[in-house]
Amino acid sequence: HNGERLFVNKLSYSLHDIHRGDIVIIKDEAKNKHYVKRVIGLPGEKIEMKKDQLYIDDKKVSEPYLKTNRQIANNMDMELTGDFEPVQIPKNEVFVMGDNRLYSMDSRNGLGLIDEKRIVGKSEFVFYPIKKIRKTT
Repeated sequence: HNGERLFVNKLSYSLHDIHRGDIVIIKDEAKNKHYVKRVIGLPGEKIEMKKDQLYIDDKKVSEPYLKTNRQIANNMDMELTGDFEPVQIPKNEVFVMGDNRLYSMDSRNGLGLIDEKRIVGKSEFVFYPIKKIRKTT
């Protein structure tokens, strides 16, 4: 969330691969910004949304981390993510989305597919504000 401070593990991906569900920090050198997004699709996968439901390689995928945001969207009588056509993810790239999908700029609408080299690290936990300390995975 805006204003929170994260502990970022910058060594994580030198030791193991990126996994679906990881919350990653992406560097945008052109804009001198960083984005915090969740990895949804991995290299070689086909990803799409149909009727606000995620499908990877034609299999329905549960996204329990969206429970609160989905309730907000339902209260507003809106789809949380919206549909998009199938996207085939190339080698060395990932598809990311923010959990706050009603307002998130991500692979669907502005960031595009993310080259793995642009990933700075993995978010491990929120340490500020102190009242909201929590693990982010």
